[in-house]
Amino acid sequence: MPRPLLLALLATAVLVWLYGAMDTVAYADTGVQYYVPMAEASPGLDLTQNQPYVFRWLGPWLVGLLPVDPVLGFTLLAVLAALALAGLAYAVFRADGRSPEASALTAVLLAMNPYLFGFNVFNMVQLDDVIAQLALGVGLLLLWTRRYVALGALMAVAVLAREPAILMLPVAAVWLWEHGRLRADGWRVALAFVPLVLLFAVPRLLLSGQEGAHLVQTFLNASGKAADPATWARLLVNAWVPVVALLAVWPRETIAWARGHLHLVALFGLTLASAFFGGDQERLMQPAIWAVYPAVALVLDRHWTRRPVAVGLLLATGALTSLHHITARFPLPDRRLTAVLAAVALALALGAALWTRRTLAQSQTT
Repeated sequence: MPRPLLLALLATAVLVWLYGAMDTVAYADTGVQYYVPMAEASPGLDLTQNQPYVFRWLGPWLVGLLPVDPVLGFTLLAVLAALALAGLAYAVFRADGRSPEASALTAVLLAMNPYLFGFNVFNMVQLDDVIAQLALGVGLLLLWTRRYVALGALMAVAVLAREPAILMLPVAAVWLWEHGRLRADGWRVALAFVPLVLLFAVPRLLLSGQEGAHLVQTFLNASGKAADPATWARLLVNAWVPVVALLAVWPRETIAWARGHLHLVALFGLTLASAFFGGDQERLMQPAIWAVYPAVALVLDRHWTRRPVAVGLLLATGALTSLHHITARFPLPDRRLTAVLAAVALALALGAALWTRRTLAQSQTT
């Protein structure tokens, strides 16, 4: 195992421990009330739960196969999935051409994000969320190597966990167009995605009368938040602290990377649109980690990894961001302190990025 990857996994393991696990009794009115009974029904399927939970049975079903209490099963699989996600992030960044050091550093920064990473550790019953993240990451590796049948099969399975798997269909279409393969490979990809479309659509048709909110109703219920500026700040900034500072300070590299990865730009846009199908904010941007953190890895690779002081400052801002009033083994006293620390982390990250850029410019002129 490469040393940078080993160090990243060790750091991730520490962060996983610090995120802790929620008290399922105290949070009994959350997804616990749906996912735990679904796990208890495994290896059968509990199709009595409300929409949309009834469609997200893969994670609970896997938990139910374990010879342990469901809550312990969710916890064990959530921890393993979190470590796997960090390792997969490293692999995706390496496949995108980044160095081992930049890939490992970016994976650790991802693990420091309490909304896009830590939430799925703390709220272990949301196992389906991290399964979807893993599937999208592996799916990109399969897409980039044109293994369309495996990609279609993976997404068909992943959609049984959570809806973001369906996003891979338009993402793949953009990738084919971007690489001039739409005419040659489009029909292969279309055929490969038939099971995905069927497994997404058929259960929703058969169980359309189930209690709960269907997709259209969910959108109507949540779309009003688009009128609130705080929504956009949370989705576009707070979800990405501190790494958003790097992309802001190096816009030329960010834009150039985006132009070469239009399918990932599409993934970000689709994820942003899908965030208006739910009431939560930052954590709904989870699928977009594969659109943002690869760009971060590029900036780090070019400007940061050989500057230990800058790396230390960036990791310090990430550590500040990881502190949270809910998603933590040792929670902060209240939401306000979480917001203050996030603002401080963002300011420090911006300062560190500007300082790094300035010192780089000075070194190039001497």
